[in-house]
Amino acid sequence: MNAQNRVIVMRQFIAVILDDPDRGFGVVFPDMPGCVASAATFEEASDAAAEALAVHLDEMERDGLAIPQPSSFTSVLARPQYRDGVAIRVHASKISTWRRAACETLEP
Repeated sequence: MNAQNRVIVMRQFIAVILDDPDRGFGVVFPDMPGCVASAATFEEASDAAAEALAVHLDEMERDGLAIPQPSSFTSVLARPQYRDGVAIRVHASKISTWRRAACETLEP
């Protein structure tokens, strides 16, 4: 496939970073069961979220699984289990395979 024929797909998924004083920061993707990450700091958790999403999407594609439609920021934070977390938008772009992801913190 040459560069002119590449298809670029961009999706944004909401991740929630939860702070646990005993364990550090955990990351969950409400739309992606099983896609989780953890880190010692918030910044590391954001980076880990991007990597976790990219790997998860690669595995889903490889296994022939459908990629779910992302939920909205509002609908995620309306769920009681995520109200104490910080929502971030994780951008995943696909060029042949899901390779890049980047995060942006969302203000409530």
